[in-house]
Amino acid sequence: MTRKKENKKKEDPGFKRFEKIVNFKLSSVSMVLRGHLLAEYYIDQFIAIEIARGDIILDKGFSFSQKLTIFRSLDIAKSEIVDTLSALNGLRNRCAHDMEYRISETDIDRIGLPQGRDYLEDKDEYSTEKDKKQLLYLSLVGIIAPLDGLPRHVKKHHKGIGRAHKHKKSS
Repeated sequence: MTRKKENKKKEDPGFKRFEKIVNFKLSSVSMVLRGHLLAEYYIDQFIAIEIARGDIILDKGFSFSQKLTIFRSLDIAKSEIVDTLSALNGLRNRCAHDMEYRISETDIDRIGLPQGRDYLEDKDEYSTEKDKKQLLYLSLVGIIAPLDGLPRHVKKHHKGIGRAHKHKKSS
């Protein structure tokens, strides 16, 4: 079964969130920018949950790259996920700083290849120039899906972390 069929479960709240934010009707560049925004949202969740005073980090306006280094240091995600997020960040920067940027197959490969066999199967299925946007979309699903499941896992096994550390500001 391809990821397309597996991930299109409408009852999955994580996928509903993904579809709402990274809608296939958007341009490819917009899908990358919004996918990056969603990935950063999840990284922020991990920082808030896993670090006793993660709110301090989040309030400092760290870059995505800096947050990704912190996320990597938490050692809660496979290196392939972190590698894919790093590649997404590079693509996002190219899209955000070049108004005429056109996403290439090489760009999609950079974010897809760390996902392994699933990506290669998708690439075989969506191999024409016309299918490039679908391949990008599925690659973004492959990036976000593991992140969506990790917060629930972390919260389940670390009850109270993050919530107990919300201090009131001193007057």
